[in-house]
Formats: sequence, structure tokens, C-alpha cells
Amino acid sequence: MKEKLEAISSEREAARYNGIMDDANTEIDDARDKLADAKAEAESELDEAWAQIQDGEQQISDGQKELDDNRAVYEDQIAAAKAKLSSGEQELQDGQAEITSNEQKLQDGQTQITAARQQLEDSSQTLAEKKQQYEAGLQAANAGQEQLTAGQAKLTEASETLQSQEAALNEQKASLQEQKKNLTAQQTELEQGIAQLEAQEEALEEQRNEAASQEEPDDALIAQLDAQITAVQEQLIQLDAQKNALAEGISQVDGGLDQIEAGLSQIASGKEELNEQQKELNSQQAKLDETFNQLTEAKIQLDAGSSQLESGRQQLESKQQELGCPGSGESAAAKRTDRD
Repeated sequence: MKEKLEAISSEREAARYNGIMDDANTEIDDARDKLADAKAEAESELDEAWAQIQDGEQQISDGQKELDDNRAVYEDQIAAAKAKLSSGEQELQDGQAEITSNEQKLQDGQTQITAARQQLEDSSQTLAEKKQQYEAGLQAANAGQEQLTAGQAKLTEASETLQSQEAALNEQKASLQEQKKNLTAQQTELEQGIAQLEAQEEALEEQRNEAASQEEPDDALIAQLDAQITAVQEQLIQLDAQKNALAEGISQVDGGLDQIEAGLSQIASGKEELNEQQKELNSQQAKLDETFNQLTEAKIQLDAGSSQLESGRQQLESKQQELGCPGSGESAAAKRTDRD
């Protein structure tokens, strides 16, 4: 909104300046035309008056003789000649008064041009201040862009790190799930083997009991069955140990999977946080882009204002020289050089 108000103010100042210039140029041109006409008319009237004076003097000379004969006629002619001379002098005075009036108009035009020049210089100062504001705004916007670019690089790096960590955890998860699958299969197979051995032990126990319950027990058979039962029991002990080891392994795998799930959950939270930061960064970038657009528009307006001021200076210098004030253009040009 501030830039629009400043643009409107610049346009109004330009319009006011153009109006003053047009009025001043019109009055100067009118005054110059009237002055030329007045001078021409005065010179013509002076020539005519001088001719009338010479004619009157000739008439006086030629009528000297007639004056003696007809004094009344002669006196009338003298009176008429004097009246004409007086009338010519009055017209000359009127022409001089008109010249004086036109000179006053020229001075008024010069005053208006001086006022217009001051307004032009004020506008130039305002434009210079706006240029400083533009440069400061552009510098701040560029610094903001550098910060946003650095922030975007950090977000991108963090996102790539999270994606790499997520991929590694998923790979570990797949590996642990495969291990758990193998361990579970081994556990199932082991439990089946234990069930078979327990059934075999039970059958051997029945055989031994039956052999021991005979009237004449077969000690060799009983000893053999005892040896087989012992062997089965030892196998069961080994299988139970293996079963416990498998259970411990599955428990460790489950613990690893739980840790991986926790890590994946943290990564998901991190990704959501990065997404929020990305949204905020995008919002800031959009605002900064709008600021750059406003700065570009302001630069266009400043350039247009500079062109208008330069054109106004050239017109003022031209009119100043036409009014017969040499050297003013060089002075103004020197001022422009100092400002630039």
C-alpha cells in the first residue's frame, strides 16, 4: 500500500509540474508576442510621428508667407500639427507602458520557472530517498533469500538423512523378520522332535515296566531299555536347551524389531516436523517472492520518475535560456552531476 501511495504521489507531482510548465510556457510565449507587437507598433508610430513632425515643419516653412496673409488658418494648422504630435507621444507612452507590462509578465514567468525548479529539486530529493529505501529493501530481501536458501539446503539434507536412516531400518527390519521366521520354523521343528522323543520315552517306560513285571524279568532287556530311556532323556535335555536358546533368540529378535519400530516412529515424527518446516519455509519464500515483485515494480517506478525528472530539467533549462539567462543551464547541470 505504501508503494502505491508513493506512486500516486509521484504521478500527482508530475501532473502538477506539467501544469505549471504549460502555464508558464503559455504566458511567456504570449508576453513575447505582445512585446514584439508593441515594439513594432511603437516603432511604426514613432516613424509616423517623426514624418508628421517633418511634414509639420515643412508646412510651417511653406506656410510662413501664408501665415501673414491668413494667420487664423495658419494657427489652426499649427494646432492640428501639435495635436498630432501630442497624440503620437501619447501612443508612444502607451507602447512603453505595454512593454513594461510585458516585461513584468516575463519576470512573473521567471518566478514561476524558479518555483517549478524548486519543486523539481524537492521531487529529486524525494526520489533519492526512495532509491535509498529501495536499495535497503533489496539488500534485506537478498539477505533473506540467502537465509531461506541455506535453510532449504539444511531441510533437504535432513530429509535425505532421515530417508537413508529409514531405508537402513527397513532393511534391518526385513532381515530380523526373516531371522524370526527361520527361528520360529526351527522352534516348531524342535517342538515336534521333543514331542516325538517324549512319546518314545513313554513307550520305552511302558516296555521296561512290562519287562520288570514278568515272573522272571529279563535283566538284559531291562538294562537295554534303561539305556535307551537314558539316551532319550539326554536328547530331551539337549532339545530343551536348544528350545530355550531358540526362545531367547526369538525374544532378542522381537526386541530388535521393537527398537526398529521405535526408530521408524521417530523418523516418521521427524519427517512430519520437516514437512511442517518445509511448509513454513515455502510460506516465507512466497512472501519473499512477493517482496521481490514489489521491489521490481518500485524499481520500474523509480526509473520512470528519474526519466520524468531529467525531462523536466531539460525543459526548464531550455526555457531558462530562452528567457535570456545564460549560465543557468550549466549551473543546474553541475548540480545534477553533484547529486548523481
